[in-house]
Amino acid sequence: MVGPDEQQLAELRCLDWEDIGQRVLIYARYWAKAHYFWSEENPLPGEKTPEDIAKEAISAFWEGLRRLNPKYSVLVQIKGAVRSILWNLYAKKESKLTSAEEPAFFNDRLDNGPSPSAQLESKDYERSIFESLYEHERVARSKELTKFVKAFQDGAVSVDEVAEATGFAVKRIYQLRRDLKEITAEVIITINSIRT
Repeated sequence: MVGPDEQQLAELRCLDWEDIGQRVLIYARYWAKAHYFWSEENPLPGEKTPEDIAKEAISAFWEGLRRLNPKYSVLVQIKGAVRSILWNLYAKKESKLTSAEEPAFFNDRLDNGPSPSAQLESKDYERSIFESLYEHERVARSKELTKFVKAFQDGAVSVDEVAEATGFAVKRIYQLRRDLKEITAEVIITINSIRT
């Protein structure tokens, strides 16, 4: 019988980590900026970056420090870990505690029902990213990339979901994903520079 740790690792191995990592990084940058006023000029405590926070959140599940809850998607849970890590980082800084834990009560509620203002900001940021992707010269000139972006906008996460939404072969999905990763990085830099 597979133990919980092996089961969690098996579930994690099946996911599209290149895509999830990118989404978690976007979310970590957004949450740090919107809720903790992070910017290049105003770093996180301990000189941490949103990239560090995203890595720490993902690593926590791989190392078994956080357990997966089958009620929620892995992406939702990693986003909750990002919020928790940032909260702890600032709670430790402000209270000088060596350990702080966000009350578990808030985790489920934050995943399912963020405040209206946070939800609006998050949707606005995500909408800006997708609008910018569609307007990007390389995407606008490519029907395949446009279809690829649309699949992600409609909620596709795994390669199988993208294949189902687009009809593209797996090999082509990996090629398009490499292209889109470069374009998305450009778009995020541009959006973040405008929003600062």
